[in-house]
Amino acid sequence: MGLRIFGLVVAGLLVVPAARGASSLAPNIIVIMVDDLDAWSLARAVGAGLMPNLRTGVIDRGMTFVNSFVTNSLCCPSRATFLTGQYSHNHGVLTNGGNNGGVTLLDDRSTVATWLQAAGYRTGYIGKYLNGYGADDVNGDGLNDMRDAQYIPPGWNAWETLIDPSTYLVYGYSFNDNGQIVTYGHAPADYQTDVLAARAVRFINASAGGTAPFFLALMPAAPHDQLWPGMPDADDVTDTWRWTIPPPPRYADTVSLSMPLPPSFNEADISDKPPWMNYLPSLTGDDVAAVQRKYRNRLEAMRAVDDMIGSVLAALTSSGQLSRTVIIFTSDNGFLLGQHRTPGKLYPYEESIRVPLTIAAPGITSGQLAGQMVLNTDLAPTIVDLARAVPQRPMDGRSLTPVLQNNTLDWRRRFLIEHFANDPRAPLDLPDFAAIRTESLVWVEHGDANVTKEFYDLSVDPYELASLHNDPSSPRVFQRGALAPMLGHLRNCGNGSCQNVEFYIYR
Repeated sequence: MGLRIFGLVVAGLLVVPAARGASSLAPNIIVIMVDDLDAWSLARAVGAGLMPNLRTGVIDRGMTFVNSFVTNSLCCPSRATFLTGQYSHNHGVLTNGGNNGGVTLLDDRSTVATWLQAAGYRTGYIGKYLNGYGADDVNGDGLNDMRDAQYIPPGWNAWETLIDPSTYLVYGYSFNDNGQIVTYGHAPADYQTDVLAARAVRFINASAGGTAPFFLALMPAAPHDQLWPGMPDADDVTDTWRWTIPPPPRYADTVSLSMPLPPSFNEADISDKPPWMNYLPSLTGDDVAAVQRKYRNRLEAMRAVDDMIGSVLAALTSSGQLSRTVIIFTSDNGFLLGQHRTPGKLYPYEESIRVPLTIAAPGITSGQLAGQMVLNTDLAPTIVDLARAVPQRPMDGRSLTPVLQNNTLDWRRRFLIEHFANDPRAPLDLPDFAAIRTESLVWVEHGDANVTKEFYDLSVDPYELASLHNDPSSPRVFQRGALAPMLGHLRNCGNGSCQNVEFYIYR
């Protein structure tokens, strides 16, 4: 139903044939997914005028979802969700590596790429793929060799993807360039985000001359911290405050903004949190200075992402494709910068799970805000709906095309947050947990049944400072009693049943 409504809005622009061989009326679709960007940092960057291309070319032309979340706040599981529309427990990529995660655990024979290619799209992937790509046995031949770095998953016409272990280097990284390994140097022009921008322009220009619509997944590693082969492990959490991403020379030292310090920053009392958080020391003055430097570097690196967006918009305009192109901007997960004394992601807290999401599409009213709770599980269903492709998996998310038509539409009421341990690549991994998030409540159950639960009411405690898991009042007891079984249903949902729990109105 979503696409039929949407097609009417754009006076037939997006009315496309249902069968293979999409016509010139089908929309082009570009997804720009950055890495580790929290919603608050992006809002600050846009508000400070640091990202004018994103603002004028995407936000002002589209709909911004102010309650957008990921269901597993970690790179590889989140990116697998983007490709499948499924929760981690359904697509099977639970972590970034080891026995429970990484690129080898995704069944890449059935993804949004194969579905759109079957619908007649020219597909392209540029940038960061799944963790372990190029280093793990992704082609399944039992060997870790060059053929893994040259492997191209099904469904992609153009494949220009960063290779581990160099993915997080801003210089000196390698690509699989459609089967050929290409390595970049250390000249200013080799800055990774800028190279991705040039490659994206080349893909757009090559696609614009054909009759088929195109789908481009553009995946910069920014503003993820720079990591390099052989770097020392984090001996303690204070090491991670000093990790950062070098900005391009043109933007070095151009951001003087100080990071906002909410009440949760360097939280004084974390006794209500799980016991493994007790090891987190209070940030020292040097730690806070390092976090502030990291914050500014991240914003400076995002300025290069904004230049990339400007290049994409210019290529679309010059090729006559802008008016028929859907642009989706988001992040694979959020990021904590000292809230609850914590670095990075992996947590069920707002800074970790809340991500930016804006969709600019032909025919929708410009500059709108939507308050519905939307998830990264919704991205693949939305793309499939717009393209009139046929998914070959039971997707857990729901297409957002009806919301693009009506931003007051009744929508999701709850969702699952999940995290799985045993990831040797994460310096500060956590034990398993699962949580349910409603409009205002967060209930967290940890893998060890003896570990304290967590329960927050965001309407009175938006910074999640005081867990209510032991609150004896009748309303809190009732809420906990209602949320626990719903969480149980979500943890085991699949084969299309997840939406039943997420959207159901309990009375």
